[in-house]
Amino acid sequence: EELVEMGVNTVEDFDDYDNGDRKHQRKQEKRCDAMFGSYRAWVKDGRDPTDFSVGEEQFWEVMLNMTAKTTNALYCEKKCKKERGVLYPCCLRRMLEDQKLFDNVEKVIESVYKLIPIFDIEYDGFYEIDTMSMGSQQLEELEEIASWTVPANLRDAFMRTVHAAKYCEGKIVQCSN
Repeated sequence: EELVEMGVNTVEDFDDYDNGDRKHQRKQEKRCDAMFGSYRAWVKDGRDPTDFSVGEEQFWEVMLNMTAKTTNALYCEKKCKKERGVLYPCCLRRMLEDQKLFDNVEKVIESVYKLIPIFDIEYDGFYEIDTMSMGSQQLEELEEIASWTVPANLRDAFMRTVHAAKYCEGKIVQCSN
């Protein structure tokens, strides 16, 4: 409920924020009843999260790092941790602290990554890849795809996005039941 209220406050006051000078914007970014601090964390990064030309992994690294900064600004602002209610449900904390969950998410991502290119391969029969008609470059690409794993930096950025409260400096973010 409080998160929705913060979103509404941000939308209602956005024109005022956007048209204000930097001093006014800084003041708005310190508000605990709106998400201007999170918005500023996103904009301040300066990278274009929609730039797909940088390559898949770099695109995801940029996107996840930007969202991690945004969620960090939401959960970790010291002043706001005291002023606003708890935005972090305990059931979410327990779920996110289960390392097996992220290991399984990682396996799903790797499986999907490896599955998509398979649709472009010709088969000799049931589950037999026609390697005779493939060139050496195609075979190398196939081996590269089959050996791909989620890079550690992407996993870390993903964790900092979805479990931002864990990465706050200082005291642990309280949760509510």
